[in-house]
Amino acid sequence: MRPADLLATLVNRGAALALDSDGRLRYHGLPEVLTPDLRQALREHLATLPEVLRRAEVFRAQVRPGQPLPLLCLPGARGAPSGRCPSCGGDLAEGSYRCEPCGEAARLVVGEPPWG
Repeated sequence: MRPADLLATLVNRGAALALDSDGRLRYHGLPEVLTPDLRQALREHLATLPEVLRRAEVFRAQVRPGQPLPLLCLPGARGAPSGRCPSCGGDLAEGSYRCEPCGEAARLVVGEPPWG
């Protein structure tokens, strides 16, 4: 399960993960929502989830209803060199045109692209 899938599953079950004011990950929901599979996915992605959520917040602010979808970028990342993540300038994830945190954050904001 990818980070965006984990977060979407929690929301669909009436729970959520969010960053507190100190940037720490907090769970909001009933304990029984966290099945063994979800707990395992949470453990697997615990290190990247805060960054995915932070980037999703930045990307979400760039989307304007009724307007074309912009290239979602972190501040200062425009003009990333070829072969780098266009959203942050970081290393690309294997087989992707974005790094993993930016790809997962974009999936949270705009949904899964039809091509996967």
